[in-house]
Amino acid sequence: MRIDTCYFCSSKMYPGHGMHFVRNDCKVFKFCRSKCHRAFQKKKNPRRIRWTKAYRKAVGKELAVDPSFEIEKRRNIPMKYDREFWQMSMEAIKKVTEIQKKRQSTYVMQRLRKGREVEQHRDIREVQRDMSLIRSPAAGLKQRLAIEEKLLEEDQENDVEMITTEDENNIDHKSLGIPAWLSITFIGLIILGISGIIFAVLQKFIIVNNQPPQQTPSSVPLRS
Repeated sequence: MRIDTCYFCSSKMYPGHGMHFVRNDCKVFKFCRSKCHRAFQKKKNPRRIRWTKAYRKAVGKELAVDPSFEIEKRRNIPMKYDREFWQMSMEAIKKVTEIQKKRQSTYVMQRLRKGREVEQHRDIREVQRDMSLIRSPAAGLKQRLAIEEKLLEEDQENDVEMITTEDENNIDHKSLGIPAWLSITFIGLIILGISGIIFAVLQKFIIVNNQPPQQTPSSVPLRS
């Protein structure tokens, strides 16, 4: 069964379908439907019409360059019929068509990935631009709670460090053989001694200031 291709849109034409147009120079044009025939009569370029395969290949939406397309080329070479060669060629055609479909699907998936990445970047820009419309009043509560928890943990760590330093000081006193109460009493006695000295100095200063001034001989009146 021979499957032809449409001259305008490059779609498949099965036997009993489509139409043929023979020009004055005896060139045959095959069209799958009247739509393609009318576009051909209007002298439209299939590379500029979106629903044709020529446009899709020119734009890069379909696989255009691949070694698997070489088997589809028609070779007008007379060959002697051989059943084994015919069977081998049919098996090869099936394998080539499977390979061609896989490559086409991988090419399309790679093309769609790029489109998805572009759409994601576009959506991110829109969200960043209109964040004031999307953001809820409860936004940022989780971050605040996390910051407060970190601060509490830091305070607890500082308290633990202070307790450990006090314990180390107590251990140092014990290692020297001086009990803690003795060191406290010694410091208290020193403070009391200093305060007593200061009190005595202040008392002398007050006494000196409160004494009456002594009369000098020049101040005594002379008798006549």
